[in-house]
Amino acid sequence: MQCPICRKPLKKITLHGMEIDSCPDCLGGWFDRYELTDFLKKTTKDDFRWEPKEDSVIESHLNSRIHKSDFCPKCNYPVEPVSIGFLGISLLKCLGCSGMWVELSQLNALRYWYRQASPTKRLALNYQPQEKEMISRGSYWAYFFPLMKDAIPRRKFPWITLFLIVLNISISIWSFLSPDKAQFFWMVPKDVLNYPLQNMPTVLTSMFIHNNIYHLAINLIFLWAFGASMENRLAMTKYFFVYLGSGILAGLIHILLTSHPEIPTFGASGAISGIIGSYLLLYPRSRIKLFTLSGTYTPWAFRLPIWVYLLMWFFGLQLLNDFEDASGMVWYAHIAGFLFGLFALFSLRKLKYLQYFQAGSKN
Repeated sequence: MQCPICRKPLKKITLHGMEIDSCPDCLGGWFDRYELTDFLKKTTKDDFRWEPKEDSVIESHLNSRIHKSDFCPKCNYPVEPVSIGFLGISLLKCLGCSGMWVELSQLNALRYWYRQASPTKRLALNYQPQEKEMISRGSYWAYFFPLMKDAIPRRKFPWITLFLIVLNISISIWSFLSPDKAQFFWMVPKDVLNYPLQNMPTVLTSMFIHNNIYHLAINLIFLWAFGASMENRLAMTKYFFVYLGSGILAGLIHILLTSHPEIPTFGASGAISGIIGSYLLLYPRSRIKLFTLSGTYTPWAFRLPIWVYLLMWFFGLQLLNDFEDASGMVWYAHIAGFLFGLFALFSLRKLKYLQYFQAGSKN
């Protein structure tokens, strides 16, 4: 694990007989959920003696050091600063697993607060929003837009994902209306192999053209559901790297393996497969909402594990491929994009471009 403030590796230390993860650079400590409460219970005895200074509040540099891109070192959810008590005690709390980062210099003040606090206030240290039922009512807004949505908090609006969606819609609609002109942007494997210099750009341009409205709709629903959270986690340049890299690799794999090199290929399925692969690696226990119309005034929301949607993605596209006889969509290209997304996350971590990454998050 890595420190959510200075992003240095955390080391195990023993504090009052209890082992915790600490940062040797900023002298902060990471406590998993319940660990901080257990520590305070164990170390705040009847003989504990500490009094705050009469003329001062505990000084903390936490608010000036926190970055808007900080994430939990365990589950990759965003962390946010919280204030405890009246002494100016500042903590970082994960919005997913409720783990806490504490400045070790404030532990005595925290123990003092814990000894004075009521049982209700003490429970706030372990508070974690409860996961909703697997089946529940959706909102009126979702009645008109029955899309998928994850429960990961976002620090900013996913403008890049929205831009990609608008770009895909615009170019695809143009290709529907002007198929004669759009064919120059299709990727034809035979042409790329025979004339690579002239036709290699079509590996990229074909990612923004779709076979039909159903293919376009499925791709964009999955891109919005998974891409928005990945954009917040990866930032713009790394997000583009995963998206474009997955799509390009999927196209190249299709060129090498296809048994029908004369058939044009198009679609963003390979790129979106890479986004899904990255998402699965960061949030393997995430549960995604799917709003479905039920004939009532509000839709039903189903919360299902991420792997269910992964199966829906691969088999759904394959069924659409068979039903529409759209040979330009192939399952092994989707797998190539998916594997690139997994590999890209490991590479970013190895190169230290993706900080405090650790698989195994829980939603």
